[in-house]
Amino acid sequence: MEGNAWRAAGFLSGLAKKKAGYLCGLSVVIVVLLMAGCAHKPEAPPQKTESLQDLVHREISDPARAEKILALMEQMDARIKLQNEMNQQAQQAFLRLNADYNTTPEQFQQHLDSARASRDENRQKIMDAYFQTKALTTQQEWEALSKPGEQKLMDFLNKTEVPDKKHN
Repeated sequence: MEGNAWRAAGFLSGLAKKKAGYLCGLSVVIVVLLMAGCAHKPEAPPQKTESLQDLVHREISDPARAEKILALMEQMDARIKLQNEMNQQAQQAFLRLNADYNTTPEQFQQHLDSARASRDENRQKIMDAYFQTKALTTQQEWEALSKPGEQKLMDFLNKTEVPDKKHN
């Protein structure tokens, strides 16, 4: 009996050791997580971005030319917003056609051709304003003005790009 008691006591102490090990490991994990959570860098104050008008007037010394450039840039921005709206409307019209069981393939093709034509016309107007803006500036002025909007324009052009019919 005495041997069984010692074995039972040894078993219990083994469980106690395991529990203590788990608790110790768990407490280490909690401490590490708390330290990681508290060790983050404080948020940087928001960067004040320069308005387009301020940028143009700072870079372009001639006020008349600066106003022409601003008007062209606003025209590009308005056309980009218009194209996004047109894309949404074309998508909704396509979904309506798709839901109608009586829609013919010719109606789908007509819708796609119409959407492609309006998109191409709008993109051409955007690019015309872009090149007019570039023609009104010197190389240094253009580099300063085009940096902020360059990625925005490229994203728009890539987003609205649709392959030609020959690739479909």
